Amino acid sequence: AYMQQLIDNQDKYNVPQVTNDYLIQHAPKPLAEVKNEIVDVANIKDAKITKYESQFFNTFTVEGKYTGGTSKGESEDWKTMSKQVNRTLEQLSQKGWSGYKTVTAYFVNYRVNAANEFEYDIVFHGVATEEKEKTTTIVNMNGPYSGIVNEEIQFHSDGTKSENEKVISYLWNFGDGTTSTEANPTHVYGEKGTYTVELTVKDSRGKESKEQTKVTVKQDPQTGESYDEEKVLPFNTLVKGNLITPDQTDVYTFNVTNPKEVDISVVNEQNIGMTWVLYHESDMQNYVACGEDEGNTIKGKFVAKPGKYYLNVYKFDDKNGEYSLFVK
Repeated sequence: AYMQQLIDNQDKYNVPQVTNDYLIQHAPKPLAEVKNEIVDVANIKDAKITKYESQFFNTFTVEGKYTGGTSKGESEDWKTMSKQVNRTLEQLSQKGWSGYKTVTAYFVNYRVNAANEFEYDIVFHGVATEEKEKTTTIVNMNGPYSGIVNEEIQFHSDGTKSENEKVISYLWNFGDGTTSTEANPTHVYGEKGTYTVELTVKDSRGKESKEQTKVTVKQDPQTGESYDEEKVLPFNTLVKGNLITPDQTDVYTFNVTNPKEVDISVVNEQNIGMTWVLYHESDMQNYVACGEDEGNTIKGKFVAKPGKYYLNVYKFDDKNGEYSLFVK
């Protein structure tokens, strides 16, 4: 009798929206792109994607680690994480691919790291579509770049290739309103700053692939113009800083009198998009070291020759955040 009642009243029941979203036909989308977009929106690290197949539809999971702000206790951290997950799912659903409307997420393994920041393991799950386009194009911009105001910077696309196809066109967007269609162009910036450079390549089938890098442009130190708010950086001393818009870059200097190994470590307190590059006074166009992400720490070491060094700590997104800097 109960089952008959359910059948008789089936039109009155709400069907969960995700059911329809799973059953409709979604446009093909490479899982590598799905992973990259989820990682970017969710701001997770150490991510991996896994595909699962069934007779009805294929699905995927993206697993990674999320590091939040300063811990306020497990209960408050859970609330903050819940809001972050909901915000991420909403942002994904607004993207152009309809498959993101099937994505759900959950988080587990609460802990607090050595920097007193809360962490969770987070898992995203959604529908996977077959990839019609099997040709893979690798865009290599050989960045990041650096240079001096009113001097040429040489850009390279060496290493760019399309599997089983031929790259037929290049389009560089230098981030200052100018472009070039050369494979390895040069460009002159008229103002100092940090620019986002984008390279779009097209293969013989008409498929476009894009990549971005950063270029940092400074005044020529030989002209006597110094960096804005240039700070002297002491060795073996923890230095606190922040990058708050419109402040995109902090510049530090230190001197080396004898050849030695220098170790630079920057803790990205709020996990914003940031990094650092280091220059020697003898060559302000080519950096001698750059930071590599290890969790929320950006590290690098090199053998320093005598002279003055310029350390640029900069951000490349719209978020604001604090950092801790240590050089030894």
